[in-house]
Amino acid sequence: MDFGKMIGLAVMPIVVLVVLGTLSAIAGSIPLLNVIACVFMPLYLIIQLGVLIWAGHSAAKSGLDMAGAAITGAIVAGVASLVNGIIALLINVVAGMLGMGITVATGTDPTGQLGGMLGGGLVAVLCIPGAAIIAAVIGAVLAAIGALIAGTKK
Repeated sequence: MDFGKMIGLAVMPIVVLVVLGTLSAIAGSIPLLNVIACVFMPLYLIIQLGVLIWAGHSAAKSGLDMAGAAITGAIVAGVASLVNGIIALLINVVAGMLGMGITVATGTDPTGQLGGMLGGGLVAVLCIPGAAIIAAVIGAVLAAIGALIAGTKK
């Protein structure tokens, strides 16, 4: 198993997934745009699935066996999920601080908003690693499917 080759093959799919995740997080934190972002979520999901299958396909075409393709998919999905989770957390903290600033400026009590922001941040910090592990498993399965499509025999 050539882990250097796997990591090299994983870079472009990771970049694609992180860019899509960042755009989704930004659109999701802006009022009215978040409704449009929800409408496009099924398309985003299909693109994610396609990128993970493509990662396995390209890994198999580059000479890796099915296990190598699956590991490549796990790397892609796990790293992209971890990075996207951290970026989304930061974007939501900034959006929450802006909302709290507006709340204070209008003379309203920000206690409820502060509690929600801190609670949401705590939940995100606890859930991001678990989501990355689940994503890695899904990425491995989808990349193995991509390797099968590519015609890998092992």
